[in-house]
Amino acid sequence: MRYVLIFVLLLTGTAHAETLAALRYRTALRLGQDTSSTAKQWSDAEINTWVNDAIRYISHVSLCYVRETTFTMTIDSTDYTMSADYIRAAGVVIEGNPIGLKGTAAADLGKQAVKSNTPTQWEDLGEIVRKIRLSPKPKAPQEVSVSFYAYSRQLSGDTVNCLLPQAFQYCIPDYAASQCWGRTRLPDPYWGWFIDRLSVLVPAIQKGSDPEVPAASPGGQR
Repeated sequence: MRYVLIFVLLLTGTAHAETLAALRYRTALRLGQDTSSTAKQWSDAEINTWVNDAIRYISHVSLCYVRETTFTMTIDSTDYTMSADYIRAAGVVIEGNPIGLKGTAAADLGKQAVKSNTPTQWEDLGEIVRKIRLSPKPKAPQEVSVSFYAYSRQLSGDTVNCLLPQAFQYCIPDYAASQCWGRTRLPDPYWGWFIDRLSVLVPAIQKGSDPEVPAASPGGQR
């Protein structure tokens, strides 16, 4: 039971969060780099870049980071733009009542189905346009709460904490080390370690796969 509780804490992110400085240090250790030396093969700035790239990659592939936003519907408007960190909607609630994903049978919509002035279904229009669509058209300016999978924030300073769940933070140094190691043109052991760790947390990911992640950070993807 003790180990189960520890694993739950790691997955929910309630354990200690890693800072940029800590993740950079762990990455340097993976690479065998002397962190006290002034003559470094990989600069702090380079490692920082790949640490942040790892956060974006892991957020997209694992959908492990979820947050919520609230807004008020506009009468007769069906489409609503989400924030820049949006990946995919997870659920929509209107005035405290969950509504169904598009295609949900009317009989399964419950209380919302009888409210003619309230949307009863939602549709995700995709990460590129970052919009959700509510239907039918709202007839009242009611409050909407959207839970969505998001890109965890980038780490802009050494003391900034990573917001990914703790278990996923342990994958970051392997990803960053792999990207740094790439320019040595030597066999790369780190990518396999990264995928192995991530596969334990996200079983759908198979070793050797390389899901495409929209580029929005320096360096691109592996």
